[in-house]
Amino acid sequence: MRRIGRAGPLVLAAGCALLGCQRQPEGAVPPPGTVAATPGPGGVQAVTVTAEAGAGQYRFVPDTIDVRVGRVRLTFRNTGNTPHNLTFDNLVDAGRRVAVGTLHGGAEETVDFAAGTPGRYRFVCTIHQALGQTGVLNVER
Repeated sequence: MRRIGRAGPLVLAAGCALLGCQRQPEGAVPPPGTVAATPGPGGVQAVTVTAEAGAGQYRFVPDTIDVRVGRVRLTFRNTGNTPHNLTFDNLVDAGRRVAVGTLHGGAEETVDFAAGTPGRYRFVCTIHQALGQTGVLNVER
């Protein structure tokens, strides 16, 4: 085991300051994960997706959503200051691609659509796709 001398903690603190390391604030949102949409009135499956940005990270929370074939109500919420959108690569309902246009901080929009065919449907923020802001909608029978 290698020992760090007295200057070690100071060097580590300075390195973190230069690299932007930061402690996770208390009550911080956990990392993205998987959520199953909740069936509501009329069997419509409801889910809320939040766009988050900060410390060089752009993500959807949750980033994986499980639904059954049927109607889905997706509420997209932008909780930050950076504009975001949500667009499915290949999910179409009534001849139109399922998407939510660009929302500015504090805004939200709800889109209803039919998830008619089982499969995996990728969604992205077209503004931050290159930075990894993507997710997946899993549609099962």
